[in-house]
Amino acid sequence: MSPEVRPPIRIGVVGCGRIARRVHLPELARSADFVVVALADPDPASLRAASGLVPEARTHSEPAELLASGGLDAVLIASPPATHAELAIDAFAHELNVYVEKPVAVSPEEGRSIVAAWKASRRIGVVGFNYRFSPVLLEARRLVAEGTIGPLAGVRSVFTSAPRAQSLWKHNRSSGGGALLDLGSHHLDGVPFVLDREVAEVSAHLSSRRFEADTAAVQLLLVDGTPCQSLFMIGTRNEDRLEIYGNEGKIVVDRLEGSIELLPPHAGGSGPERALHHVASGLGNARRALAHDSEPSFPAALEGFADAIRRRGEAGASTAPAADIEAGLRSLELADAAERSAREGTSVTLRPLVIEPPIDPEPGPSDRA
Repeated sequence: MSPEVRPPIRIGVVGCGRIARRVHLPELARSADFVVVALADPDPASLRAASGLVPEARTHSEPAELLASGGLDAVLIASPPATHAELAIDAFAHELNVYVEKPVAVSPEEGRSIVAAWKASRRIGVVGFNYRFSPVLLEARRLVAEGTIGPLAGVRSVFTSAPRAQSLWKHNRSSGGGALLDLGSHHLDGVPFVLDREVAEVSAHLSSRRFEADTAAVQLLLVDGTPCQSLFMIGTRNEDRLEIYGNEGKIVVDRLEGSIELLPPHAGGSGPERALHHVASGLGNARRALAHDSEPSFPAALEGFADAIRRRGEAGASTAPAADIEAGLRSLELADAAERSAREGTSVTLRPLVIEPPIDPEPGPSDRA
C-alpha cells in the first residue's frame, strides 16, 4: 500500500520583516508540509520583498484582513512583539493553529490572555523557541537526563549578538525590545528545558549602552538548588553557549559552532577522557548559522508544528520538543521577574525550593582509620 499523500497545510504569515524574509518564508517555501497562501504587513516595502519569495501568496496590508480572509489552516506571527497578543488572540478566535515568534507577548498579563484564547480554541499553539530543536541542545538534554556528569552543580550561559542595524521597536522595552526579550527569552526557556528543572528564584542587573536594556546579567536558582548565571548582550559579538557543571564532569554546548563537548572533572584524572561530539546537523560550515539561513532548528521547529497540527487530538500525539503557549508565558514571567529584581534590587521568588539532603562525600585518605 502506498503511503498516504496529505495535502499541505495552508499557512499565512503576518509580519514580513527580517526574520520572516531570511528564515521563515524560505523554510516554508522549501517545506512539503506547508503552502504559503497569504502574507500581511502594513509596510509596503516589506510586503513587496516577502511577496517576491512566495509570489503565489495573496497580500494584505492589514493583518486582521488576513486572519479573517478564510482559506487558512494556520498562521505564523512574526510581527513586532507588542502586536503578538492581539494577533494571536484573533487568530485563535478564527480557529487557526498559531506559531508565534518569541517573546509570546510583552507582559505576563498579555501572555495569560493568549493562553486563555489558545485553550478555548482547542487548536495548536506554539512559540518560536526553535532552539529546543537544536541537535546539540537535544544531545545536552539527553546527557543530563542520563546522569552522564553526575548530580548538577551549576550552569553558565551566554547569548550575545554582533552589532547590526536594528528595527526601531527593538530599541524599547515597551515594544518588545531589549536583551532579555530579544535574546534572553531563548535561554530563559532553554535552560529549564535542557535541565528539565523549573526556576525557583531570579535576580538580575540591567543596563543600557546603546539603547534600552540592551545588557542583562541574570542569576537563576533552580528548584533543586542548582545556580545558573546568564549574560545577554546586544551589539557585541555573536555567541550562544551553555556550560553545565556536574560532580563528575562538564558539558559545553556551542550552538553556533554546532558542537558539544563532554569534559572530565580534571585533566589527567581517572574520569572519562575528553570527547568532542559534533552532532550531525547538515551545516557544512557551522558558522553559516550566524546568518540563520542554515540553523537546523528552524526547519525542525516548523516540521514539529506541522506534525502537531496533523495529529491534533490523536492518541499518542507528537512528542516533539516544541514550546507551547504556556511555555512562552513561563519564559515571559521569568523575564518579568528579572526586571522586577533589577528595579527593586532584590531577588524574586517564583516557587519553593525542593532540595534533597546533601550526600556525604566518600572518605578521603586522611579520614580513613
